[in-house]
Amino acid sequence: MASTVQSTHKIVLGDREVQYTLRRSAKAKHTRFQINASSGFVVVVPWRNGVDDLAQLIEAKQNWIIKNIDKYNVGTIRLLAKDVASGDSIPYFGQDYTLRLNGNGHSKCNVTLDNDLLIISGKCNNGTAAVALKLWLRNQASVYFTNRAIDLAVIMGCRYNRLYIRGQKSRWGSCSAQGNISLNWKLIMFPPSIIDYVIVHELAHLKVMGHSKDFWEVVTAHCSDWRSCKQWLNQHDGFLSISG
Repeated sequence: MASTVQSTHKIVLGDREVQYTLRRSAKAKHTRFQINASSGFVVVVPWRNGVDDLAQLIEAKQNWIIKNIDKYNVGTIRLLAKDVASGDSIPYFGQDYTLRLNGNGHSKCNVTLDNDLLIISGKCNNGTAAVALKLWLRNQASVYFTNRAIDLAVIMGCRYNRLYIRGQKSRWGSCSAQGNISLNWKLIMFPPSIIDYVIVHELAHLKVMGHSKDFWEVVTAHCSDWRSCKQWLNQHDGFLSISG
């Protein structure tokens, strides 16, 4: 017997129809709601639980559900699916930019930023445009993160060994025992304050490796609103599913 079985359903919440995935799990101990950019709205229920009162449970949480569903725009979801199209809204430094595909010419895909537009020109289809866009975002992340890590390390009075830009699926950053810092390129889509928090967090591990009281004191000294930043990241963990 499979440990997980899922099916797609719809429910009307307020004045809008919401689609959700019902996932029956042998590992689940209680009903829970999950919302992220990669899988949308998912209701996880224990394998043997009934679902007669499920509509009531969903309706009771409708404000929270709608609020969190709206955090993920169509463009981001399409980017997760390795596909983009003109008119998509792509987040960059916490701001939404409208994507425009100019498929003219014979050159390779080229990405440029023009006011509130992200323009991808050259000979490319929707799939290759998504690859070009993610490569551009990753390159922007490499430049910006490198400069911020250097500046913040000086301010914090610490020194790291090497900085790596990665595409982790489970974390925003890490610090190794060898003093190497890894940062997730997908952070480039978030506000600068969130990026700074992650960098400060990892640099703080150069002074205190665990998450003890001493560690959080170091973080607080350089990012006083770290709690709200941490919560913000937890609410946007669906972005981790973007490949590349």
